Amino acid sequence: MLCETGNSRKDYCLFCFIFALGMRSKKLKHINLLQLKRDFGNASVWNIGDGFFIADAVVDGKNIPFISYPTKIDVYVGLFCVSGNLTLSLDLKELKITRNTFSVITPGNIVKLENNSKNAGCHLIAIVLSAEYFAKLRFDISRFFVQNNPLLTPTITLTKSEMALATKYYSLMKNVISAKRPYMLESIITLCTSLIYEIAGAWKGRNKADETNKEGVTTRHKEIYDKFISLVAKHHKKESSVNFYAGALCISPKYLAKVVKSASGKTASYWIDSYIILEAQNLLRYSDLSIKDIVYHLNFSNQSVFYKFFKAHTGVTPTQYRNS
Repeated sequence: MLCETGNSRKDYCLFCFIFALGMRSKKLKHINLLQLKRDFGNASVWNIGDGFFIADAVVDGKNIPFISYPTKIDVYVGLFCVSGNLTLSLDLKELKITRNTFSVITPGNIVKLENNSKNAGCHLIAIVLSAEYFAKLRFDISRFFVQNNPLLTPTITLTKSEMALATKYYSLMKNVISAKRPYMLESIITLCTSLIYEIAGAWKGRNKADETNKEGVTTRHKEIYDKFISLVAKHHKKESSVNFYAGALCISPKYLAKVVKSASGKTASYWIDSYIILEAQNLLRYSDLSIKDIVYHLNFSNQSVFYKFFKAHTGVTPTQYRNS
């Protein structure tokens, strides 16, 4: 069995939808932190090495060409919208960025700029971290993910006071980087950690209606749920059985089902199917793989089974989805 124990830094895998190595795609691009920093163009950018930068920019469809086509993001991006608006496609779902919103993009997300031809410009403050830099933050990300699921709501609207506080954090980070004093890295890590907790608090405040469903979630349940999601992100292309994940965690399928339902409000099968469907949608929309190849890639027994599964979850056949 694949029993996994100990703490894992793969918590963020809730948001990571990993494409097969060597996927034959002419449309899908990858972008890392250095490329993203370069493509911000004339924006005001402050960085620490190759793992972290902040930027203040007015963007539109003309000056952010790097996401004019589907692009797989390999870093963590936090976007504060100061003014204006912008519409993105995030893993095939519409993401509207408007004044005073905060949006999260995580490694593995597929991002594309939608038609913003009528948009005069969107003033954004961006905080960008590599996965390695993010791992240095002193932040219990699993606790945040269980209580506030950005997979379902990657954007929240901040109050004026919350937005004002966020811009103060940005100014502090900019000043720390500009000063280039000793312990600059440690200072930025502390500021980033504090800012994330502030945002997490705002996120939690928006979800008080769901708090009654979370009160009974124990620390042990959170840990199991966290590891389950990490395993699903890693194995969903080959494994779709709840029994497999229960075995990997050395617990019974019945107990896993209870824990996942308690921690997330969704069934274990829901999360497994969601990963498979999103993977299938991305491959159908953004790759040149034939449907036959996709069936093999996702480990379905035959095309008929795949067609029934896909239509049951999306309402359309894979062919209709690809041609839409």
